[in-house]
Formats: sequence, C-alpha cells, structure tokens
Amino acid sequence: MSSDKKTGLGGLAWPAALFILALATPPELSVNAGGLRLSAYRIVLLLSFLASIRKLFSGKVGSVHGADWLVILHSFWSMLALINYAGVGQGLETGGIYFIEALGAYLLGRCYIRNSADFAAMSRLMFMIVVIMSGFALIESVTGKHFIRETSRAILGGPSLVPIEPRMGLHRAYGSFDHPILFGIFCASSFALAFYLTVPHKRFRSKWARTMFTLGGTFFSLSAGAFSALGIQIFLVGWDLMTRNIGRRWSILGGIFAAIWTVISLSSNRSPIKVFLTYFTFSPGTGYNRIRIFDCGTAEIARHPLLGIGLGDWERPSWMVSGSMDNFWLATAVRYGLPAFLALAGALLWLSVSMSNRNYPSKDTQNSRAAWLVCMIGLSIAGSTVHYWNALFCLFAFLLGSGAWLALPESTKRPVPSSRSASQLEKERGMRHPTRRWQPC
Repeated sequence: MSSDKKTGLGGLAWPAALFILALATPPELSVNAGGLRLSAYRIVLLLSFLASIRKLFSGKVGSVHGADWLVILHSFWSMLALINYAGVGQGLETGGIYFIEALGAYLLGRCYIRNSADFAAMSRLMFMIVVIMSGFALIESVTGKHFIRETSRAILGGPSLVPIEPRMGLHRAYGSFDHPILFGIFCASSFALAFYLTVPHKRFRSKWARTMFTLGGTFFSLSAGAFSALGIQIFLVGWDLMTRNIGRRWSILGGIFAAIWTVISLSSNRSPIKVFLTYFTFSPGTGYNRIRIFDCGTAEIARHPLLGIGLGDWERPSWMVSGSMDNFWLATAVRYGLPAFLALAGALLWLSVSMSNRNYPSKDTQNSRAAWLVCMIGLSIAGSTVHYWNALFCLFAFLLGSGAWLALPESTKRPVPSSRSASQLEKERGMRHPTRRWQPC
C-alpha cells in the first residue's frame, strides 16, 4: 500500500510530522482564542481535520472499516455527553475541541501512516524526540531545575510549576509536558517502536542502544504508570524473542494470563483489577487511593451509564481531596458514558484482532504489527493506573490510527519496490538472460 505523498520530515508526511513535533512543545507555547486554549498540537489538528476527513471518505486511504466508525462514534458520543452536561453553547465548545482531539488525532495516524515506511518514519521521529528529551530529563532529575518548562514560562509567561515530591532521591522530570507522568508515558510509548524499527537512524543501528534511551527517559519521570507501560512492553518483547519457534505462542501467553486471573480470583478476597492497582504503585497509600477511585468511579458509572457526568465532580469521601481520577479507561466511562468507553476500547480491540489474523509477506510489515501491538497493549494496561490528558490523549489516539493500515486488505499484498520501474526490471531480466531476445509477434 503506497502513500500519495512524496515529501515530508524524514519521509513522514508533514501533517503527521508537525503533529508529533507539536506534542513535544511546552504548554506555554499556546494562544487563547475566545477563552479556548489553542496549543500547538490543537492548531495542527484544526488545520488538518477537514483534509483528513476528505481522505478517509474519498477512499484514498482504503475503505472505511470498523475501527474508523467506532472512533467516530466515540467522538460524537463524547461531545453529546459534554453538551448534556454544560448545555449547547459551552458543550459545543468543550465537546468540539474534544471531538477534534480524538477524531482528528486518530485520522492523522489513519491517513498519513499507510505503510511500513511511514510507520518507520514515525517511529524514528518519536525516538529522536525521546533522545533529546532524555538529556534534559537527566539534568532535571539531578538538579531539580526544569529547564524546558521554566525557560518557556520565563519567555512566554504562565503559572509556576506545581511542586512534586521527589522519589528515590531524585526529582521527577517534566521534559516539555504538563506533568512527569505524561513525559514518562511519551518516552515509554516509543520503546516497542524503537525496538522493532526496521530502518534505523545510522547513529542508532543497534536496537538495544535505541531502547536504552527510552528506558532512561521513562525512568527520570519516576512515574509508576510509565514504569508499568514500559514493563509490560519489555515482557512482551522478551516473550516474542524467546518463543519465535513455538507455534500458537500468543495463545499460550493468553492462556497463562487467564490462569493467573483465575487463581487470583479464587485465592484473594479482592478482584484481580484491585490487586493490579495495589501492586503497580510506588507506595501502599497510592495503591489504596487508586482502589477507592475505582470503587467511586464504578459507582458513578452505575448512576450515569449513558452520558456520564461530563466535566462535573464525581462523588467520593470527604477525605479524598483530589478530584484526579488516575485511570484513563475509568475516567472515559465516568465522563462520557459507557457507549463512549466501549466504542474507544472496541476500536482498539477491532484493530488488534484484525491484524493478528493476517499473514503479512513483508518482514517490515510484520515488525510494524509487532511494534504497534506491543506499544498499544502497554499503553492500554497502563491506562488503568494513570489518566491520559492533553497531549498524551492525542498521542494515544494518533497511535491508535497509525495501526489502521495493518487491518486493510492491501497490507497483506507482497510489496513491489517503487524505486524500480517496469523498464528497469525488464533490463535486469535481460542482463540475467543475455541470449534471450524478444521476437515480434
């Protein structure tokens, strides 16, 4: 499946490249328009949205499939939930920007990542950002000076950074993001992409060298959510390397997890989800707080299953001062209702199952599938311990769309090298068979 663009940054189409670069710009680099904050990545999404819609429904990027419709449903339903919460005027404003972020970011990945070369170019760009950010993160973690954020705030203005308690004797690095959690997740999300990258930068040919940068950037965030996203990917990559000669290896892994789930369910007085929330934290207090968030959140879903509570405050005990809901999937269901949650989770599941059942003749395409699946599984599971907001939610939607081409029928076709024309191929055949001559009919 070829792409219709020929130019871009490192082989990646300009809309997608600018979006990834915009995700890594500090939040101070934004403008206010009528009370609406337009960050760099929102501006890119607004400018590219209509073009992406035209590409999708014109058939230029393959037929519209199940995941596309599910993301569209999620975006519309979330906007409807916000209108229900805030009224038509305010709801269209807040719901409209969420619609642009969710569907617009997905469509950028869907329309501009269309083959293994595009996927490799995307992976390279994300990796190079992580390389640069890791250097700043080391300085931040040791000195406590958040160079990128503090410099941008000094030049462009903005509120001071909220003090965050150090961990393990180190300060938590922000990079250029709103919070160390988001910086850590961004670095962790590039682990599988860097490991399976088939066309590496000449200075980073070793996959092990590439992954060390993603490990370093993730570590300096000192975020349990980022650590869990990274740890899950490391485990899956390790399983992939150790079981390559074993048939039905992923079914075996699924069976192992099902067995573990069953054992925990039978032997513990807590659900497996609560056990997971307890141990994937830095402290017992944090684990207990996440369990209480889960209990309060599920109770809120039971009270408002269809349209959620919008941006309203959720009911919780008085001692739970913070209104932060550190669970991306739970927060989605609480805010926008079960249909929005099921549509987004369904799109992820639809793509995962579709590409898992396909036989790809190209090794590059096989590596793209492995990178996407490992990355998205890591982010999805880690999403139960941390909330994705602002730039990281857009990154999640973009990465979701970046794997959509793998579910299209064209992805199973054997690629034909585009750099060799038909006349060149005939010339090569003649060189291999010098005595053979074409005779006129």
